[in-house]
Amino acid sequence: MRISLVLIPAAILLSNVVSATTAGSNMDIDEIDFKGQEQVELNVTETFETFHWKLEKNESLTDRIFTLELSQPAEFQIIDYLMGGDVFEVIDNGKSIGRTSELEDTMNSEGVAYVTTPEEALDDERFSKAGYLLDAGKHEITIKIAESLHQNGTGAVRVVESLQSFYNSKEVDKPYDDDDDKPDDFEDFWSNYTNIDYIVNESSITSISSTTLIMTGVSLAQQTSSTPHHD
Repeated sequence: MRISLVLIPAAILLSNVVSATTAGSNMDIDEIDFKGQEQVELNVTETFETFHWKLEKNESLTDRIFTLELSQPAEFQIIDYLMGGDVFEVIDNGKSIGRTSELEDTMNSEGVAYVTTPEEALDDERFSKAGYLLDAGKHEITIKIAESLHQNGTGAVRVVESLQSFYNSKEVDKPYDDDDDKPDDFEDFWSNYTNIDYIVNESSITSISSTTLIMTGVSLAQQTSSTPHHD
């Protein structure tokens, strides 16, 4: 009887340890199912494609490399989900095109912010996200972990038509926005005009107004003489 009394608490303790390990994971797969990088082809669709990452020997490893070929410019969207707290860096054809939005608060009344789908995270400012205009052509996109509160994690990506931009309806960080309300960057320039949203990377601008105007790798002056000017 004494032996059984000792063994029962030990079994309960082991069960609690296993449960805590499972609950502490920020991946929607078992860690033993995490594989090396797999190449995944993306299409223009509203459906998200999931990726996972983990820390191994102080290096972050992801399980996906995304490829796509665009006939016209489109927006690449990336978002953190499950437990909030991950900030990603996006690499397109070997060049960094930016990081997802910085996070100030990832906690709720019950602890770390948590959602089960990327769609739920879209409207939640506690989850880092970003959208980048991609030019027509071939792209190979890899994800790096810039910041995280966790040892592993889950994110999601998709490619949509630029008219479906995060920035058309969502309050998320915009590229090149220094938040100083001075017309010294692209965000401040366009924000002075109503009904205009945009996405910008180093060589491309998409502005959306009553007439859709797409400019790629050329100056504003070359496109139109009626564009508002700020000194």
